Amino acid sequence: MKLSLLSIASLLPVLALCAASKKRPSLEECLGKAKLSPVSSSSSSYKKDIEPFNTRINPTPAAVVFPNSAADVGAAVRCASAAGVPVSAKSGGHSYGSYGLGGLGGEDALVINLHAFRKIEVGKDGTAKVGAGSKLGDIALALNEKGLGVPHGTCPWVGVGGHTAFGGFGYAGRRNGLLVDSVTAFDVVLANGSVVAKLTAKKDKDLFWALKGSAQSFGIITNFYFKTFKTPRTVTTFNYVWDGTLSSRQAATLFAAWQAFGLKSAPPDLGITFTLFKPSRVEILGTYYGTPKQFATVIASLVRSMPKGYERTIKELNWIDSIKEHSGGVDLSTEGAADSQNNFVAKSLMTPAAKPLSRAAIDQYFDFLYNTKTTTNWFFETHLYGGKGSKINAVSLKDSSFAWRSSLFTFQMYTASPNYQPPFPSEGLSFIDDMYSSLVNPMKKTWGSTYGAYINYIDPRLSAKETIRLYWGGQYTRLSNLKAKYDPQAVFRNAQSIVPARKPKY
Repeated sequence: MKLSLLSIASLLPVLALCAASKKRPSLEECLGKAKLSPVSSSSSSYKKDIEPFNTRINPTPAAVVFPNSAADVGAAVRCASAAGVPVSAKSGGHSYGSYGLGGLGGEDALVINLHAFRKIEVGKDGTAKVGAGSKLGDIALALNEKGLGVPHGTCPWVGVGGHTAFGGFGYAGRRNGLLVDSVTAFDVVLANGSVVAKLTAKKDKDLFWALKGSAQSFGIITNFYFKTFKTPRTVTTFNYVWDGTLSSRQAATLFAAWQAFGLKSAPPDLGITFTLFKPSRVEILGTYYGTPKQFATVIASLVRSMPKGYERTIKELNWIDSIKEHSGGVDLSTEGAADSQNNFVAKSLMTPAAKPLSRAAIDQYFDFLYNTKTTTNWFFETHLYGGKGSKINAVSLKDSSFAWRSSLFTFQMYTASPNYQPPFPSEGLSFIDDMYSSLVNPMKKTWGSTYGAYINYIDPRLSAKETIRLYWGGQYTRLSNLKAKYDPQAVFRNAQSIVPARKPKY
């Protein structure tokens, strides 16, 4: 009988309860001796410390610690390893699968909260040393003071840890690569609790490669070292909006024109997204790293294909204001503020540039979205990754373990409960699955194994086979072999992490 990761995960709480009397006291005793003040279910702050971003998935880890140094992190990892307890690191806590808290089946996990690691420094050579507990908004503000930037995403509250570990896309990505491509070194704690400072490819080529795309399966990063770039003086943000004015066929025609533009005409200085919000609000938005006059020339061919009835907003801004423009109205500084929560499920899709979506597939997708009823609040967004001169696709698979370097688009398909609070309706799960299938099924024969998924939009409901193929692709065999080398007992594990080539004894 074949079991999915979800099926296996559903059994883990039972197993954890059977073993709790042995594991949990020994774990807490070890953590106490290390003066790490573990927070457990009997602690007054436990409920607050385990609040998830996605309230659809609510793990109850064995303990939470808040280390202040890499040595503390190492001590915590050794305690968990000795107790046979899996370890999860929490950077910003925005994992769609709540993996910063252990995720599904993570009821016996030790959570290492990296909140204390928020220091951001810039060296004389422009290298930024960024603590793994830092949020993207705070990083943008700190680097901007030096006239510098890195190519990160738009949500200020996303933590740098998971965002970088699994790629890290932002509007500057086609111009400067994924955020993980800017990493020059790591400070990392390994599965045996040892601390490696400024790990580079020269120090350990295999481990460096694994960390650049799948870090959470190989260690706990305490600091990232990023190469930065001088921010452009002028940035143009744009948004074209059709609010309920397009039929499904018109929206599909616009998307087809947008795909053709992305394939042949979009320069690397253009970051651009196509979005559809329930029920029929279409937006084409993004950032151009240049002047509005230059942007007008770049976008002209796409504008000629746009149907009438849109509202247009174009702004000439500086670098930091362009980031604020796309932050959803949220202040970039997260210090002293409270994060939000949502109740949702998401799927993702990365489409191959060599085999664009057919018009038939596009029509079927938009017909489904326009005509299928659901109580949930949904949207999809499609980011242009590839196209002419994209730095994302210029990186070799040999340079990082990020699996997809020949994609044109990355889709995020997302739906939330009617009031954004629990419970999540079961029909929402079938809706998001059908949304995905309506686009993928017509293309499966054409694509074969050339399509994938973006792990930062993770779907915990995937089977083990789907997880491996969609998130890791052809990189998985090497990753599994390296996992057996660096973490043979799978200390760093969750329901969708890399599994060692040689089966560990938990």
